[in-house]
Amino acid sequence: MGDKILKQIRIMDLSRVLAGPWATQLLADYGAEIIKIEHPVNGDSTRKWGPPWNKNDDQRNASYFYSTNRGKLSLTCDLKTSEGQSIIKDLAKHCDVVVENFKYGTMDKYGLSVGELRELNPNLIYCSISAYAKNSSLKNEVGYDAMIQASAGLMSVTGERDGKPQKVGVAIADIMTGMYAATAILASLYQRSKTGTVQDINVPLYDSQVAWLANQNMNFLMSNEVPLKNGNAHPNIAPYQTFSTSDGDIMVAVGSDDQFLKFMRCIGCSDQKIIDNFKYNEQRVENINELDVIISKLIIKKTTSYWLDELKDKNIPCGPINNISDVFKSEYANEMGFVCYGENSTDKRVPTVKNPVKFSKHEINYHQASPNHGEHKYDILRNFLGYTEDEIIELENKKVI
Repeated sequence: MGDKILKQIRIMDLSRVLAGPWATQLLADYGAEIIKIEHPVNGDSTRKWGPPWNKNDDQRNASYFYSTNRGKLSLTCDLKTSEGQSIIKDLAKHCDVVVENFKYGTMDKYGLSVGELRELNPNLIYCSISAYAKNSSLKNEVGYDAMIQASAGLMSVTGERDGKPQKVGVAIADIMTGMYAATAILASLYQRSKTGTVQDINVPLYDSQVAWLANQNMNFLMSNEVPLKNGNAHPNIAPYQTFSTSDGDIMVAVGSDDQFLKFMRCIGCSDQKIIDNFKYNEQRVENINELDVIISKLIIKKTTSYWLDELKDKNIPCGPINNISDVFKSEYANEMGFVCYGENSTDKRVPTVKNPVKFSKHEINYHQASPNHGEHKYDILRNFLGYTEDEIIELENKKVI
């Protein structure tokens, strides 16, 4: 395999929790060098977001932290001190990108604004992640994933029709914001390589959440009807939902009129009038409750495994409802090697889930597990920034690092 795609890119990651760290972990996967800056006492909040904990880790870091910081170097630094601010400025001279998710005005207060850092490094790309846009009236507000899922519309379309609004089972607003940030950084790096232009990037959680509501947004904009919760069903396609079998549940995803015809014949519907009444997707969506009753009465007669075999044999999209243990024990997960292992200074076998991207000529390296708190501070300060032993000792005594 060839060299890492982003092997010459260095990123200073001042972000914490999930959105920013998810963005930089993706870029680390593609070969960028990520220097994660953490408070010398508290570190990233997610180090304490347990249980569960890594039992082989002397620092007792939470599994949550391990999910989003692989491939990074950890440097502890107190940004509130003048010495800490000097370290950040020294490091910025050698970086291509800075990523941060501090509250609006915090970096300015520390003397680390985009303008001040770019005076030291005119080629620096600066990416800030915030709850709301930094040019908006809500710029001073803070936000976490759950409140963004709630306020930006996602919870209103998630859950059973007659039930309470539900949040998604992972912090999807944070993760998607991180992915938007990663792609924006890549686009900016490309633009810089072609034109020399550098960008200031702001990726708000709220705006990101609204943007990826996708078809639900357009459903509202084109109909002026407020989208409702649909449980496990789809607002625009039918039947595209779960059905109860005699021993469990199955997900059916019929995406075309031709598939519907095959599906109805497969499940034993011989009434041509019923098939004709629901021949087109528009008819099925408008009469979903009636259709649901007809299909449910047929599928409940057989087991999940029976229907999986029958439907897959007819090329009708369907799947079981797996828990996470089922996923990792599956033949496919074993075939593709979903789980691999890296190491840090205290644990030589840290599990991680592989990036799903498969490059034909590049291989993602998972050797560096999420780092221990301050694991690389001596290497970075001494060998990269040129600090002397006496200077490092003094910084430690002052609790700057």
